[in-house]
Amino acid sequence: MSKKTIKLLSFTLTLAIVAIIGIISLSSKSYSSKKYDKNMFSNSPDVKMTKGKQKFAQTRRHDTKVTILNDNTASMGDFIFNSGGNTKIVANISLKFKNSKKGWFNGDDAKQEIIKRGVILRSAIIDTMMDNHGQKTNDDKIKAKLLESINYNLSDATATEIYFNKFIVQY
Repeated sequence: MSKKTIKLLSFTLTLAIVAIIGIISLSSKSYSSKKYDKNMFSNSPDVKMTKGKQKFAQTRRHDTKVTILNDNTASMGDFIFNSGGNTKIVANISLKFKNSKKGWFNGDDAKQEIIKRGVILRSAIIDTMMDNHGQKTNDDKIKAKLLESINYNLSDATATEIYFNKFIVQY
């Protein structure tokens, strides 16, 4: 046998062995591909999540919805700020508010305005925090600037206090 024939035979044999190993590994039961449901919180029978686990998972997600907690407190939701470089700030902010107008039927005006202007208020908070990302949460200056930017966008309500429910700085 010539050298060329030996090389061709060894190449063909190596290729055949690799092909056989590939076919065996793909056909074995150890290889499985999982198919995930697009909506993990659906009531699909394919998803094996109890209702309790679904509720817990939904509460763990970042919430960007503005909600009224009680007669004078609103949650502005979760915020994630990239404050330069590799520093990230995760915060949950609430505010205490009061009705600006005096009258008999104005009780829900402040609540309705905060809900309606929620996107604008969240944007004002983000702008203020990004302009003052070096401030600490217990510093009255950042809270005063937040109150000023929020109240600038309100007419029926007045924000009186800012509360940081969560404030995580990650480097």
